[in-house]
Amino acid sequence: MVAKLQSSGQSSWLVSHCLGRSGCDRDPQLRYATSGNGGNEETDTESTGGAAAALEAHASIPQDDGGNALKLTAAMYCFAVLGMFVSTTGVILSSVQADYGGLSDTHVSLLFLAAPVGYLAAAQLNRHLHLRHGRRSIAVFGPFMHVAMAAVVALHPPFPIVLTAWVVGSLGHGVVDGSVCAWAGDLESASAASGMLHGAGALGAASILELIIMTSAFRSDDAKSYNKHINVAISPPPSESRVRTSPRYRGVIWICASFLLVYVGTESLITGWIVAYMERVRHMSLYASSLCSSAFGLGMAIGRLLLGLVTENFGVRRAVPVYVACAILFDVLFALSPMSAESATPAIVLIALVGFCLGPLFPSAIVLLVQLLPRHLHVRAVSVVALVGQVGAALLPFGLGVMAEVVGIQMLP
Repeated sequence: MVAKLQSSGQSSWLVSHCLGRSGCDRDPQLRYATSGNGGNEETDTESTGGAAAALEAHASIPQDDGGNALKLTAAMYCFAVLGMFVSTTGVILSSVQADYGGLSDTHVSLLFLAAPVGYLAAAQLNRHLHLRHGRRSIAVFGPFMHVAMAAVVALHPPFPIVLTAWVVGSLGHGVVDGSVCAWAGDLESASAASGMLHGAGALGAASILELIIMTSAFRSDDAKSYNKHINVAISPPPSESRVRTSPRYRGVIWICASFLLVYVGTESLITGWIVAYMERVRHMSLYASSLCSSAFGLGMAIGRLLLGLVTENFGVRRAVPVYVACAILFDVLFALSPMSAESATPAIVLIALVGFCLGPLFPSAIVLLVQLLPRHLHVRAVSVVALVGQVGAALLPFGLGVMAEVVGIQMLP
């Protein structure tokens, strides 16, 4: 995709902006001081000395340290694999129930609870891996966890082992998610780059090739280059206690986390149960019901790819409320529109439009978070908000699974 864009007439704008090294010059009013403030995170870029030091530090960083085009392409493929794993859960619920002796909705919903366990471990590991081994350790570790998960599940072990494999896979998801989202959010045109990245995540692909591609693309991103990027060599980041006591940074992180708690939970609720809902309530075939899940994912992919450019032009704060309002409108139409077993077209179109509007919300939240925080907090902050998002992704689908046992799944819309 990147190569295709580079050969088109838009290459001078999209590629050069998406693949710029840093977002520091993108919106100086949104970004706090990075490293030039002597470790005092409460001093912002209006301080003359701090701003001068930060600019000097930024100037010392190479504008392209190993080919951002290759890295973005590899990261997009990685997110395609991640998206495949995440979206597969809902599609296979019925098959898992049948293969493992008729598991109840509550029992099979335990698969959704595996995700935050892996993300919690990833939030603890991510910064340590970056500081000790650089981004290339993430490029190996995350895909390796994906391969391990797929290999175990393919052997059709007992269901508790499948749950454990799901945790291992979600550890890979979390490590990649926090690292690559923070990296993409710090590029020049972060909304467009993040839209491309998450758009690929909504499409899906295979994990052994992911391991090879990611390892190759990020092979030069060792600990030295990462530490130089966050300016550790010039001014060490503030202590952990100081980070925790900063109301400004803490507020930014938890507001974003609260937003993603609801958003990721909503997205996972749809992908997790739309197939079962269409089968049981709308009385559609498994094939037509699965098309609804695919249409939602495809709508998200297109929305992230196209609306990322819209967000880049109009800004996150103006665009996101419009996206949310449109998603609610299409969801209401989906719930109210008559559908029959003979025609799945209205359902497929409407759920695709819901996905189209929801698509850019996650990358937009990450972009704004990265803009509002200094670099040394990017990986940890993105890992934390991604973890909170996965809590929503576990609780909402699991809660619906429990409720479906009592009152039925018809309340999904």
